Amino acid sequence: MAALRQKEPELKDMTKYLMNVLGSSLTAYAVGVNETLYLHEWVMGKSVPTRDQKEKLDLLYDVTTKLHLRGDSDATVRAVMIGLNPNFEGSQKETIAERIRYFTGLDSERREIMGAVGEFLANG
Repeated sequence: MAALRQKEPELKDMTKYLMNVLGSSLTAYAVGVNETLYLHEWVMGKSVPTRDQKEKLDLLYDVTTKLHLRGDSDATVRAVMIGLNPNFEGSQKETIAERIRYFTGLDSERREIMGAVGEFLANG
């Protein structure tokens, strides 16, 4: 019997969740849009993100849910997103939110971001 795979949430649900946990401004920043209006349009189905924005939205969702599932409060999740991360030392993009904003889709970038999240989860 094939293992049951969790259904990926719909775009509008992901966007609403991120806006609720991170706030509209941080969500918009991380996915690379300049106006929160775009997020509201995605939720209402009036427009859809570009492929690049969707990849960033998916990554942001993965990071946020991983932190949230551990039981961290919304405020803690936001702080982790915008706080300087020692795993990115020496880089111009030193927060998880910045790394996601400038994410180009490379597996190595995803591993680095998720590694930083894993390090936070392990060591606080």
